[in-house]
Amino acid sequence: MFDWIDFETHPGTRKEKEVKVLALSTCGFCARGLEFLEKHNIEYKFIYVDKLPKKDRKKITEEFKEKFGQRVLFPGLIVDDEDYQLGFIEKAWTTSLGLA
Repeated sequence: MFDWIDFETHPGTRKEKEVKVLALSTCGFCARGLEFLEKHNIEYKFIYVDKLPKKDRKKITEEFKEKFGQRVLFPGLIVDDEDYQLGFIEKAWTTSLGLA
């Protein structure tokens, strides 16, 4: 999913799952979500969607809706291209990432 996007990778020692985050550069909840991943030493890939050209932003929202059947909200956490969480809700991210 999103194989055409040049995600930035944040290193971490926990690499059991493929973790991608769709974020906005000005979003406080997005920053908290990324900090959560760093705190738990999880390797993840991320992209600031608002810094992409308009056509790429549109393509991301269309691809997300096609795959998961709903509109992307930020931050969008995608785990192994199968599970997703919209918005930063610590308990939901903990469950999706298998940290509980």
